[in-house]
Amino acid sequence: MRVKLLLYVLLLEEGGAERQVERLARGLNRSRFQTAVAYSRAWGPVGDRLRSAGIPVVRFSHLDPAEAESVIRRIAPDIFHSFTHKDAVDIAAATAAGTPLVMASRRNMREWDERLEVRPWELARNRLSHRITSVSDAVASLCAQVEGVKRQNIVVIHNGVEIPSLDHDGATIREELGIAGHAPTIGYVANYRPEKAHESLLRSFRLVVDRQPDAHLICCGIMTAEAGSRLAALVRELGLESNVALLPSRSAVSPVYRGLDLYVHPSRYEGFSNSLLEAMSHALPVVATKVGGTPEAVVDGFTGLLVPKDDGDALAGAMLEMLSHSERAKKFGQAGRERVARCFTVERMVEAYARLYDEVA
Repeated sequence: MRVKLLLYVLLLEEGGAERQVERLARGLNRSRFQTAVAYSRAWGPVGDRLRSAGIPVVRFSHLDPAEAESVIRRIAPDIFHSFTHKDAVDIAAATAAGTPLVMASRRNMREWDERLEVRPWELARNRLSHRITSVSDAVASLCAQVEGVKRQNIVVIHNGVEIPSLDHDGATIREELGIAGHAPTIGYVANYRPEKAHESLLRSFRLVVDRQPDAHLICCGIMTAEAGSRLAALVRELGLESNVALLPSRSAVSPVYRGLDLYVHPSRYEGFSNSLLEAMSHALPVVATKVGGTPEAVVDGFTGLLVPKDDGDALAGAMLEMLSHSERAKKFGQAGRERVARCFTVERMVEAYARLYDEVA
C-alpha cells in the first residue's frame, strides 16, 4: 500500500524551496508514494511542471485555517510535510485534519531575526511536528540553538540537483547577450532580495572591471520593481551599464551557467543554495561567502574560494584570482562537479526523503 504524501509550499514560482519540492515530488517512486503538492499563494512555472508530470496540485488559503484543514482532510495524507516557515497555521491545520504524521522543514539561517529570538508560533509549530528536516548542518544547529529542538529530532537532508551533460551545442547566455567570446563572464543566480547582497556584489565587481575592463556580470532571478529600479540606479552610478546584465527569473537556467567562466555567490545568509550546486554541476569554479551551509557544499581551495560576508575587497580579489588563473579555476570547476555528483544529486536527496518517510510511516 502506497504512502499518501502531501508536500506544502507557499508559492509555485521559481525559488529554492519550490524547486526542491518539485524535484522531490517528481522523483519519489510512484509505486511507493502517492504524492500531491499544496500551495497557498502565487501559481508559477513550478506548478505548470508539476501538473505536466501528472502530480496533483491543490490550493488553500494560508489566511483561512478552516479552509486549509478542509483541503487537507479531503486529501487525507498519511504524511503532511511543510516546506515553509511562516507561522503555525499549516501545521495546525494538518493536525486538526487528523493527519497521522506532520513534518516541518528548515531552510534558512533566520535572516529576519538578527536577535535570534524564538517566536511563540515557532514553539507551537514544533510541538505539533513529529519530525523536522533541515537542508544543512548549519541550519539544523541554528534550529536547535534558537528553537530548542533536540538535535537528534532534526534530520539533515541536503538539497540535490541534476547533473547536466557538458556536451551541449545550444546557445548560451553569452550569445544571447552578444558578449565577445574572449570576455570573462561572471554569473549569479538568486532572487533579488536584500540577503542576497546584489548591491555589495556590484560594488565589488566595479573593482574587477577596473582590472579587467571587458569583464561581464550576469545576474538572474525574481525581481520586484523596487529592487530593479534601485539596482539599475547603482549600475549607472558605478558606470557599469555596458558590463552588467540584471535579468529576470527564467525556468531554463542551464544556458546561463553554460555561458559563464565563474560563478559568484555573495549572500549574507544561506541555508544551502540550489544555485551553488547547479553552478558546480556545470563544472564552474565558485567564489562564495562563508555563511550558513555554503561551506558544506563549497570546499575552500578545492572547488572554489570562500570569503567573509560583506568584505567587498576580499570578494573582488577572489573573483580576480579565479579569472587570472584559468587552469586553477578549471580544476576547481571539475572538482566541484565531481563533488556534486558524489554528494548532492537529486537521486540521493529523493532517496533520503523516501527512507525518512518510510521510517516514520
